[in-house]
Amino acid sequence: YEDLTLWEHLDLLASINNINDDILINRANAYLEVFKMDKVKHEMPATFSKGMQQKVMIIQALLLQPDFYIVDEPFIGLDPSSIKMFLTIMEQERQRGAGILMSTHVLDTAEKICDRFLLISEGTTVAEGTLQQLQSASGIGNASLLECFHAMAEGR
Repeated sequence: YEDLTLWEHLDLLASINNINDDILINRANAYLEVFKMDKVKHEMPATFSKGMQQKVMIIQALLLQPDFYIVDEPFIGLDPSSIKMFLTIMEQERQRGAGILMSTHVLDTAEKICDRFLLISEGTTVAEGTLQQLQSASGIGNASLLECFHAMAEGR
């Protein structure tokens, strides 16, 4: 909403999801600090850069601590420090028991954090499984996820 500050967005989200004020304050302030957004929490997100707006969406999702995350291209617009922090937090959420479904073109990062992969090329599934299964299916031992994808997508 263009007329709401970042904090008002977080407060509205918490209110809609029955998150009490103490939890809102603790979680929101922690994530705002981690993503270096605490100094702009009373500003309008419509004026933020693409990266800052991406951080707002991430903070909103984390505030809810859902059982399952669907994350589409989370790294777009994020600086390296924010990417590292996002990955650390996603690992913490995974340890908490949350499921994470991520869609990304950044295969080297996906390789480091995902358990299983579904490789899609031109709208068609070319392979699925663990990295070891994909390496075996591609015929390239110790290959990266990108190398597996390339071998299987080109071999169609």
